[in-house]
Amino acid sequence: MSGQLRTKPLSIAAVGMTVDGREISEQDVADIVETYNPRKYGARINIDHEFNWSGWAAKNLHNVDIPGMLGDVVSVEAYENEEGVVCLYAVLAPNQGFVELNKADQAVYFSIEISRDFMGSGKTYLTGLAVTDYPASCYTDRIHFSSKSKPDDKEVALLTVDLGSCEPIDTPPKKPFFKRLFAKEDPDMNETQLANALKDALGTPLT
Repeated sequence: MSGQLRTKPLSIAAVGMTVDGREISEQDVADIVETYNPRKYGARINIDHEFNWSGWAAKNLHNVDIPGMLGDVVSVEAYENEEGVVCLYAVLAPNQGFVELNKADQAVYFSIEISRDFMGSGKTYLTGLAVTDYPASCYTDRIHFSSKSKPDDKEVALLTVDLGSCEPIDTPPKKPFFKRLFAKEDPDMNETQLANALKDALGTPLT
């Protein structure tokens, strides 16, 4: 996994319609959370969906000279944001190229790359992640890295990153949405307890 940095969980997509008329379903997000395993198939971070042309895209589209890919997706989880929208969050391992691109304030949002029938499984898998200035999904976090090291430090291991960073999270996100809704901690839950749990999860009474 690239570099020494790990970000806090960052929103990379949200359930609902995209700005170009497509849709990310709750099932897509649930599948990604269930199936993503970087040891099986790791999602790399690229620029504007240019894949192996990320270095070219950085230089020719953003005027930032970096070698190529920007890092890796370490893990994913689903949480509700402050507006109650279910979002896909990812912990990233950015490399020095990612930091340099971000210093130039370029490609600061996310755009997911997915396969909806990964290896014939019938489930959605996260195959890649692009950074872009024109995200299709709403509610993606804006990336902002800042270095507290010397301006000429070039080693990723020497950089201290905050605001989307590797520093500890003081207030962890809510319990993951899907785990909270379909919790199995109490297999003997009776009907009344189940109804109350669903009411708490959904926020509306059930009949």
